[in-house]
Amino acid sequence: HIKLRTVTLSLRAECIPDNHVAFQILYVSIDPYMRTQLSGLDDGLSLPQIPLGQVIRAFGIGKVVRSKDAKFSEGEIVTSRFCPVSEFGVLPSNLLQKIKPGDGVALPDYLSSL
Repeated sequence: HIKLRTVTLSLRAECIPDNHVAFQILYVSIDPYMRTQLSGLDDGLSLPQIPLGQVIRAFGIGKVVRSKDAKFSEGEIVTSRFCPVSEFGVLPSNLLQKIKPGDGVALPDYLSSL
């Protein structure tokens, strides 16, 4: 069972920990392997089950809205394997990679072929 929750997330600079980045989620990749993480059945995969009550995480792409790390600036596009399936997220900057979109490559392609 999946429970949808609404929580308040402040994007003010003083509310974001040092070396973290707040970003708006643009795309997430919901992949078949996630079903076994949600089912609670041990099917031999090396991936841990998602504990009840925890946020589902997936490969995702987002746009930086606030940064407490000099390596990331507002407006940059980032990707992470640990992106929360939500509208916004805050992650440690070491879990993010920059994407420099261009050359006609659509952002969703960074979640699959790239």
